[in-house]
Amino acid sequence: AMIWESDRAGYRSHGSWGQCYGFAWKMSDLLYGRSAKIKNFTSYAKCKPGDVVRYSGHSVIITEKHGGYVVVGECNYGNTCLIKWGRKVSSAELAGAVYSRRYR
Repeated sequence: AMIWESDRAGYRSHGSWGQCYGFAWKMSDLLYGRSAKIKNFTSYAKCKPGDVVRYSGHSVIITEKHGGYVVVGECNYGNTCLIKWGRKVSSAELAGAVYSRRYR
């Protein structure tokens, strides 16, 4: 199992249960830097590429946004232990999701 480490509480994840979370935040760190601030929100209408999304026990990073769906990068979807790019996730699937946006 991969281990992502950070001094951010809760970011260090061991085993398959934490791979998606660690991957999404590692990608966010690479895009924005580890010191970038984070704002959380729950509106699909406000999400955009680069946002990390937590929904239904899974974490992803948005790479594209379209009217009724987003395209994501993710790890361990379906307990596969694989990194995947390009899966479409509908806005309906994201009901109740928490979005996190980095900013400086």
